[in-house]
Amino acid sequence: MIREFLVNIDGQRIPVVQSGDKLCVLDQQISTSIVELRPNIYSLIVDGHSHLIHAGEGPNAPLTINGQTIHSEIITERSELILRYGQQKKIQEVVNELLAPMPGLIMQIMVQAGEEVIQGQGLIVLEAMKMENELQAPRSGKIKHVHVQEKEAVVLNAILIEFES
Repeated sequence: MIREFLVNIDGQRIPVVQSGDKLCVLDQQISTSIVELRPNIYSLIVDGHSHLIHAGEGPNAPLTINGQTIHSEIITERSELILRYGQQKKIQEVVNELLAPMPGLIMQIMVQAGEEVIQGQGLIVLEAMKMENELQAPRSGKIKHVHVQEKEAVVLNAILIEFES
């Protein structure tokens, strides 16, 4: 399988093509071998020379190669298109309803219509499979309508609470 991507190091975009254990960097073919020694620590052999790499967590985490830290970013064709067309902002879905994540019994309702809530605030306690589950507000906003009552049985995806738009 052939993979093509760009590596952004200090603002310089370097095209890389990977095919098996061969890399083509700046139109130069390089033989490589990489072995994970411990989690996030690798031994990389490039053209017969060994390099110790410590990789941070996440796609844009700094790399430490032979004791020297570099900040890099791997840019795939997909991420390049997203950046090029200005779609890097998250698309946020406005959640206007709290749905039952499983069938169960409403044990407690902690809010009422007209009340302002904040994201993460407990709204309803739903008992399912002999366990009580506190359902929290998926967003901040005002409660428009509570569709259930305590001790009412609900099915999966039943509308429990509706938020004002």
